[in-house]
Amino acid sequence: MEPPHLFRCPISMELMEDPVTVATGVTYDRKSIERWLFVYKKGTCPATMQSLEKTELTPNKLLKHMIDEWQRSIASPSTSSATVSSPTTLSEIILHEKLISTLADVESSPFKMASLRTLKACMENNTSMQQEFVRSGGIQTLAKVVAQAMLDPNDFTAFQACEEVVGVLSLIPLTDGDSISFLLKPKRMHLSRPAPTGRGARAGTVSSTSIRRPSTYVATEK
Repeated sequence: MEPPHLFRCPISMELMEDPVTVATGVTYDRKSIERWLFVYKKGTCPATMQSLEKTELTPNKLLKHMIDEWQRSIASPSTSSATVSSPTTLSEIILHEKLISTLADVESSPFKMASLRTLKACMENNTSMQQEFVRSGGIQTLAKVVAQAMLDPNDFTAFQACEEVVGVLSLIPLTDGDSISFLLKPKRMHLSRPAPTGRGARAGTVSSTSIRRPSTYVATEK
């Protein structure tokens, strides 16, 4: 089966084994971009031809996780169609309620770091909770959390929240096409701002703002 286009290196057009992101936000397979930069002595981004002031290569952990999950789903297709079981024991019911309540409140919570760590704790080594998270719209909710955080990219706490989101997402077996498609399309991550009112309000309204995800963790759509 042919790999999805965004899993392929823009240079070699082959499935990426070690995806890394350059300063322009474009992700390449490490061996291909290292050859471009250090063997051929190029100082530009191959996809955009923008000059690279820094040649630092940042591992794209989320994309690597998604590629690994895609490969596992190809090797064992039965795992992607596993049914979601309902909690039965008292401990499972309590954990399930904790997951759902935390997920419902994480967007508005002033303690996002704690909420994200709670979600991670609920899902670690627990396949049924991971499936419940995806089924309950957890990926879409975390996308909104990232969008909120990126409204102030200079806020270190916001950066830490994005790191926690990546930690939660790294636990999820991304075998369904909808989840993969959502995460790979930055334009779907919108955060609506209400129009300013009262004294000092500017004329007009502020429409939904498209939030680009941090290039450190995700593939940039070409």
